[in-house]
Amino acid sequence: MRTAKLLTAIDLRSLRENKKRAVGGVRGLTVLRQGGHLRYYIRYTSPTTGKNREYAVGNDIDIKTARTLGAKARELIDNGRDPIDERAAREAAAEAEKAEESAPTVRECALRWIEEKSEAWAERNPIRPKQTAQRFERHIFPVRTSKGITC
Repeated sequence: MRTAKLLTAIDLRSLRENKKRAVGGVRGLTVLRQGGHLRYYIRYTSPTTGKNREYAVGNDIDIKTARTLGAKARELIDNGRDPIDERAAREAAAEAEKAEESAPTVRECALRWIEEKSEAWAERNPIRPKQTAQRFERHIFPVRTSKGITC
């Protein structure tokens, strides 16, 4: 199998616009100069789908970092995992965690609901809003307050 010459930072400076070159050191790692920026990709055949894919390793990073990140991606590929799918799963998990953190808690939803209903309840029984709030404080909030919910 043919191996690519190890590119240096000097080689990258002389890289022409819209020209791809193999970086060397990591199988499939290529660099593309586009719009004055260096974009590093790893080209591979997906172990899950069998399709040819390009995984963006990074933009405007030094060649040593690109090789390190490329080696990590290549290790995933060699272990039968697709780095694009792994990145998507990581981003989805981070987004779900962020949504859970920003979701209102049971306490917030219950207090908002009591506030919305209190006017109608007060017409019939002026004590009811206070009783309902006390019941939630006594029975619901001690058990379920930290989890985010949709209300």
